[in-house]
Amino acid sequence: MSTKEHFTQKAINFDLNTKALQEIFQSNNPFVYMEGYKEVGRFLKSHGFTHRQWSGYISKELMTSYQIAKLVIKMNKSLPWLCQCVKKFDVTDIGEQHDLMYIFQKTERTKLQEKVPEQQNLRENSAEKSKGIISRESILKSAKIIAQKESYAPKKEHSKDNSL
Repeated sequence: MSTKEHFTQKAINFDLNTKALQEIFQSNNPFVYMEGYKEVGRFLKSHGFTHRQWSGYISKELMTSYQIAKLVIKMNKSLPWLCQCVKKFDVTDIGEQHDLMYIFQKTERTKLQEKVPEQQNLRENSAEKSKGIISRESILKSAKIIAQKESYAPKKEHSKDNSL
């Protein structure tokens, strides 16, 4: 085992007990739990994290496991009520990320036609696929081809009847 620490971007996801938060913040307001989530969020943002979704935050900088442990200890001291209501608190090392937002964006037909040579490249790499190796480029190319096919698929009409 190597003693050398490696740096990665970190993701933090947590869950708090909302009933315990009502007692801690001494309120009958059913939404007081949001204040607890906001305080944790403010702490994480002030220490180099960005809010991703719900109670998920991502470090802006690369960190070691030691650095993240020190940060969580500091947060536990800064927010003494947290230990009374935390249900889950996970830290994940983030590896390579692939932004697939282009799948959700409408593209012009001419742009899609320019992508056709990529389909040929995928066929040429079929030997690589048969070995079970999938490269980042293959993932991106496959996702673009799927997006192309989906954009040409007939749209399903939604029923205007909202009854269950």
